[in-house]
Amino acid sequence: MRNLLKAEFSRLFRSRMFRAAIILDVIYSLYTIKDYVMIPEYEDLYGFEDYIWGFILIYGFVSAAFNSLFVSREYSDGTLRNKIVSGHSRKSIYLTELIVCSTAGIILQIVYICIICVLLFKIDLQYIEIGAVIRILIVSFALNIVYNAIFVFSSMLIGSRVSAVVWSITLIMVLFVSAGMLNGAIISDEFHRINRDSGLEYDEKEILSDNQRKIYTFIYNLIPAGQTIQLEEIHDFTDDDDRETSELSPDERTMRLCLTDISVIAVTTMLGVFFFRKKNLK
Repeated sequence: MRNLLKAEFSRLFRSRMFRAAIILDVIYSLYTIKDYVMIPEYEDLYGFEDYIWGFILIYGFVSAAFNSLFVSREYSDGTLRNKIVSGHSRKSIYLTELIVCSTAGIILQIVYICIICVLLFKIDLQYIEIGAVIRILIVSFALNIVYNAIFVFSSMLIGSRVSAVVWSITLIMVLFVSAGMLNGAIISDEFHRINRDSGLEYDEKEILSDNQRKIYTFIYNLIPAGQTIQLEEIHDFTDDDDRETSELSPDERTMRLCLTDISVIAVTTMLGVFFFRKKNLK
C-alpha cells in the first residue's frame, strides 16, 4: 500500500486540476474576507469564528466534482486494472484513493484557514471565542473527510467520468435540499411549540410529533449537509448562559456530531470496499 500511496500522491501533486483547485481556493478565501478587510464597520458585526466555517459550505460541491474526476481517471486510463494485475488488493486501492482525496481536501481547507488568519492582524485575540473556533474546526475537518468518503464511494463504484460527476453533483444537491427542508421543519416545529406554550397563535399542523422530531433531528445531524448548515449558526457552538439545561452543551454537540461523522466514514468505507471487491472492471 505504501507504493500505491506514493504513486497516488505523486499523481495528485502533478495534477493540474488540484493546482487549479488551490488557486480557486485562494480566490474564494480572499473573496470571503474582502468586506471585512475593506469595510471597517464589519469589525463590529462579524468575528473570526464567523469566517472559518465558510470553506466547508462549498467543499461538498468541490469534493463531488474533484473526486469524481480524479478517481474516474483511474478507470479511463486502465490504471485500476493494472494495479490489480500487479498484485495490489482492491481494499488497498480503495483506501489509497480515500486517503489521497481526503488529504487533498484537508490541504485545501488549511490553505483557506491560513488566508483567513490574516484577520488576526485586525482582531484583538481577546475578542476571539477560542472554544467556538476549536469546535468549528473539529467539526469542519470531520465533515471534510465525510464528503470525501461519500464521493470516493460513488466514484469508485460508478467508474464513468461523466456519470460519476453527474451523480455526485446530483447527490450533493439532494443532500443540501433535504437538509434545508429538515431544518425548516424543525425550526417551524420549535416556533409553533413556543407559541403554543405561550398561549399565542400557532398552527397545529406545523408541530411535529415527538417521534417525528427525533427522526428529523437524527437525519439532519446524520447528513453532512445538515451539519454544514448547523455550522453557519455560529452561536450553536458558543457558550450561552441562557441555554436551556435540557439542551446539549457546545462540547456535547461537537462530540455528537464528530461521532456521527466517524460512523458515516466507517460505514461508507466498509460498504465501498465491499462493493468495489465485487465490481467487474471492464
